[in-house]
Amino acid sequence: MADPLPAVKRIQKIRPVGGKLTNIPANHKERLVAKYHGVCHIEGPGFEKKLSLTFDDGPSNLTEPLLDLLTSLGVKATFFWLGRNVKEFVNLGRRAYAEGHTFGNHSFDHPDFTKIGTDGVLREQIRKTQLIYRDTLGIEPSLVRPPFGKVTDEQVETLKHLGMKIVFWSIDSEDWIAENNSAASISNRVVRILHEEAIILMHDGGSASRDTIKAVRSIITSCKARGYEFVTVHDLIGAEKSLS
Repeated sequence: MADPLPAVKRIQKIRPVGGKLTNIPANHKERLVAKYHGVCHIEGPGFEKKLSLTFDDGPSNLTEPLLDLLTSLGVKATFFWLGRNVKEFVNLGRRAYAEGHTFGNHSFDHPDFTKIGTDGVLREQIRKTQLIYRDTLGIEPSLVRPPFGKVTDEQVETLKHLGMKIVFWSIDSEDWIAENNSAASISNRVVRILHEEAIILMHDGGSASRDTIKAVRSIITSCKARGYEFVTVHDLIGAEKSLS
């Protein structure tokens, strides 16, 4: 059956711009959210002043100071980690779990899912990482964030049947930019387009740097001053923390 959605679609959402409706051009992720309602998520479903901080590509040497900061500020985050890194940084994973943070599957080694067959993605990326999480933390994450946000409809269908939800983001901090970036620019990108129930994309691995840690402090401080509360993605979208 053909996809009933047009190639280009505009979805109306409320944004804090004078309280008016703002048209947001739909892209591939928004098309998937519309087609797979309740399975794919860009942001929370409502308009409460809640935010979710998410971190991709870890754990790494950046994770420990990040956990220190989150603990000092009383914020729980959601980590979309790579299986190969969870296997390497076992103690950091166990610390994050013990401190109440939540987790998602971000693949084993960060390939573009759309360039791999569904069977390969399931076997070499999703299941492989789920087993590492289970062996390390005793959980199998219910959330998936495809690397680069790229995933096919067939792969979404497969993950849906496994009981997993796909989580994208509504604010990209662009902390992954390696050159001419700074903590101030990272923070400003987030705060400038802040909105209710946003899912904020950041990184504690890959090309992220110590500027991410500095930016996180600024983001949390600024958002709390504006009356926002930080919650995990699981709490934001109403997802179970583990499949098992």
